[in-house]
Amino acid sequence: MRTPCAIAPFYGYLVWLNTHRKIFPSVPASSYFGVGAGSSFTWIEPERRIAAVVRWLNPAAADGFFGRVFDAIDAAPTRQRAQA
Repeated sequence: MRTPCAIAPFYGYLVWLNTHRKIFPSVPASSYFGVGAGSSFTWIEPERRIAAVVRWLNPAAADGFFGRVFDAIDAAPTRQRAQA
């Protein structure tokens, strides 16, 4: 699913890859996306265990939105940190 296509290294099997952070520079390269009609996005960030579904997001604002969500999650204390 996340193996790049030979003719389009930014595309896997039905998902958009963020290889070298080219599509969405504000989130890690390990992220991948489903993009559908009506500017619907499914964002998967496996290293942080994030799965987000967003509808009616202006594509021009998508990178900024995902970056803000990512930064907020990274800034939140984890259970392990909170227990320390």
